[in-house]
Amino acid sequence: MRGFFLLLLLCLMAATLTAAPQQWKDSKAIEHIANVQKKLGKLSDLYVVAAGVPADRVDWLEKKLSLIKLKNLTHKYKFKVIASQQHGYFAMVIVAVEDPRNPLFYETMALGFCWVDQQWRAAPLPGLFALTGVGRYQKVAEKNRKMLERWAQTESKRLQRVGERAMLAALDKKFAEYKKPGMPLCDGTKNQAVEYFMRLSQQKDAIGLMACVLDDRSAVAAGVLSKKSVWSQILQRNFTYSVLPDVGIDGVVSVGVYFPESSPSLGILEFGLTRHEGCWTITIPESLKQNSDGDFPRNISQYSHLDRLNRKRIGDIKSLIINSLRNYPVRSSAAFQDKILAVTTELDFHRFIQLIDWKVSFLGGGLELSSGEVDQRFASAIALWQKLSTNKTSVREFLYKDNGKKYLLCNLVSYSVSAPLVLSSQPLLIVNNENSW
Repeated sequence: MRGFFLLLLLCLMAATLTAAPQQWKDSKAIEHIANVQKKLGKLSDLYVVAAGVPADRVDWLEKKLSLIKLKNLTHKYKFKVIASQQHGYFAMVIVAVEDPRNPLFYETMALGFCWVDQQWRAAPLPGLFALTGVGRYQKVAEKNRKMLERWAQTESKRLQRVGERAMLAALDKKFAEYKKPGMPLCDGTKNQAVEYFMRLSQQKDAIGLMACVLDDRSAVAAGVLSKKSVWSQILQRNFTYSVLPDVGIDGVVSVGVYFPESSPSLGILEFGLTRHEGCWTITIPESLKQNSDGDFPRNISQYSHLDRLNRKRIGDIKSLIINSLRNYPVRSSAAFQDKILAVTTELDFHRFIQLIDWKVSFLGGGLELSSGEVDQRFASAIALWQKLSTNKTSVREFLYKDNGKKYLLCNLVSYSVSAPLVLSSQPLLIVNNENSW
């Protein structure tokens, strides 16, 4: 009797492989990935799992799958089948995974599929047919399974290396666009190279930022995706900065930064610079580097990691920024009004600061400000910024203009389309300091 049941079991298992399988199509793998991303169905709907797998093993499998990257990838990733093989009732594909947000991200993974119940169904573990129960105790099927698993293991690693080399070669071509003759990284000064890095930050140009560095490319690629970090602060336009005067720190260019909506609101970034293949290469500050846990600092470094000469001038950051800023030239009062609307709508605090006449030059040749006056004017500037900066749904226009040759007094009125009778207004005095408005 025991032999009869064993024979019956083998016959039933063999029956699953009697119908000839369809030719494998790579599109099935992409379809499966989409279903996993959307989490459509239970484990048994997404994968083929042998009926005899114990409940505790199924629980383990659920937990195991939750840790596999495929389970957690979002629609922001791109998938492409780059190799596949089919042997009888089994198919194995190798999928390349790319992240458009991270130019350095490239991974390969192997997925197995079995022909079961007249359809191709995915094996639960990447690169393996374990726990599927398909083809067990059948010599030819077992041979095909193991052949595909060995192929996936070696080919996935090979294609990972090939893909990484191709990715880096393509990136090198892109990096070269930022290092052409006459550009800051090639022919600029150290200060101009760092200023270029800061501009690229505010433009959220990940490729450009990576072109500026060498050893820190992985940190830059991860940093531009980080949340609630110093990186997330400098990738915005709602802060201002300036390259600070050199105080003799060897190989370092210091940048003072001021974040009007953060605490701490000010600090110093110390960039190291060296020459590599005829261009400047930047070493990013500690505030932009990952710690041992892989996290990025949340706050700008004010004292720790800074050179003692920079620690001494933390309290003077505002005045140093003001004295180092270049005025943004505007030729007419009308152009100035347009510029105010543009920078406040785009939340470009850096440009906004450059439109302010910090020395009150129209009153008598330019008055130097004391540290207390600098703080007061910064506070006033921030208060004005908060009133002027607005979302793009508001309608704004200048009314009640009173102008002369050297000044324009006007009122900036804003209102919502949904409530046009509710107005808010801000008076502005726009002056000409001989060089610009």
